[in-house]
Amino acid sequence: MILGRLYLAWGKLDLARIYLRRNLAATREAGMNPLLANSLSLLGDIELALGNAAGARRLYEESLERYAATDPTRSPAFASCANGLGRVALGSGNLAAAREHLRQALMAPVRSPEETAAAIAGLARVLTQQGEVERAAELLAFVASWPATPYAIWSAVEKTLREMESQLPPDLLAAAMARGRARLSDDVVTELIGDRQ
Repeated sequence: MILGRLYLAWGKLDLARIYLRRNLAATREAGMNPLLANSLSLLGDIELALGNAAGARRLYEESLERYAATDPTRSPAFASCANGLGRVALGSGNLAAAREHLRQALMAPVRSPEETAAAIAGLARVLTQQGEVERAAELLAFVASWPATPYAIWSAVEKTLREMESQLPPDLLAAAMARGRARLSDDVVTELIGDRQ
């Protein structure tokens, strides 16, 4: 699985798929549900990156089924799957489902900083599509300034913030970004988990 993760991180999706499929076969045979769930989730990420939303959704859903058979505190697969399903729903325009999946990612008992940043950025995209651009800018500014945000997410968020310059008056954007930069991660996560709009 390690080679699959590395190739995925490097953007070498074909090689990542090969190694993750090998791992998938071995973990299926051994009945190792936590590792199986993780492999399925990572394969879902690959399919989503390749534009195959239906295939990604199937893999994420199968991963969640396997994950349900394990202790939810033992693997970050749940947060990863919830994030993936949120991205799939967002891509299809189902904002309610996207919001719920991304909230679930934030509620996961085990989640990495990458999954946290991705879920918050995803929820900001939902808010933008709902016309709440100022609130979205605040969340994106938080993600951009949070030290734990991985570079790939930071880069995409910075690009989106630059694009928001045409959507908000400069003073509103600056104020939203200042509020976002001043926020703490626990407060942001707690707010978003409780947000059911």
